[in-house]
Amino acid sequence: MGTGIFMTSMAEGKERSGVPEHSILALIRARGFQLSRWNHPREMESFMADKSEDADAFYRFMHRYSHRLILHDLFRLKPRCQRQELTHYVSRESLSRILARLETFGLITCHSDGGVSIHFPREWSVGWLLEWYLASLLDNEFASPAIFNVGLLGTETGGDFDVLAGWGNRLLYIETKSAPPKGIHNPEIAAFLTRIHQLKPDLAVFLNDTHLRVKDKIVLMFEEELIHLKGIGSLKQYPVERVQEQIFHIQHALYIMNSKRDIRQNLRIVFHDHLQHRGAFGWLF
Repeated sequence: MGTGIFMTSMAEGKERSGVPEHSILALIRARGFQLSRWNHPREMESFMADKSEDADAFYRFMHRYSHRLILHDLFRLKPRCQRQELTHYVSRESLSRILARLETFGLITCHSDGGVSIHFPREWSVGWLLEWYLASLLDNEFASPAIFNVGLLGTETGGDFDVLAGWGNRLLYIETKSAPPKGIHNPEIAAFLTRIHQLKPDLAVFLNDTHLRVKDKIVLMFEEELIHLKGIGSLKQYPVERVQEQIFHIQHALYIMNSKRDIRQNLRIVFHDHLQHRGAFGWLF
């Protein structure tokens, strides 16, 4: 990621409002690691400071899956597109409403000829924005201070942790993917499992921000990579099991889920299941 107001380094973080809360730092340091980079959800306030809407309004805007889909298309089409290129998922009426909101956030300009100019900050990407949303959601909805786009010193790979949070007295790690299941491949699953093995969180979630099924491909890839990682012939000892609908677990510690019907509700289901069954990661380490 780039530098600028959206990137926090160890040196400058001590003087800024976007400093990770002690609970996250303590959980990370207890595992023998130090932060090399991170972003804090409150950094969005700097960007929204001179806009007609604030960061909290943009956070609420991000709750809707259709809104996130439109943002995904705008990232793909920037710096300019036509309105008709954005009607894959929503009606024209809904699109007009969504674009009007994005204009109040200063993210686009709508033109009379149907064109849309896109003004996303240079530091933003689809992944960055989804990670920011998840970190904000954990803080706002679950009283779990979170940071995102995290690098850790001391890991074999240099670390690349999408979202880390202090959930209760537990370290939560969430990996986010905005691509549809067909755009996610085995090496990404293997890298996620490797990061879990290195960090040793208390709970990990693989979130695919889609309303498509994750059972058919994502779960299958997890089974394949776990067999390879563990050097075993099958997953009879560590089966991937369904919690509800498109939410799955392995030993009630590693969860795979999509965003249908709602990310917030799905995380509530995950947290309840984890606490109910006292899931732990000893089987992977």
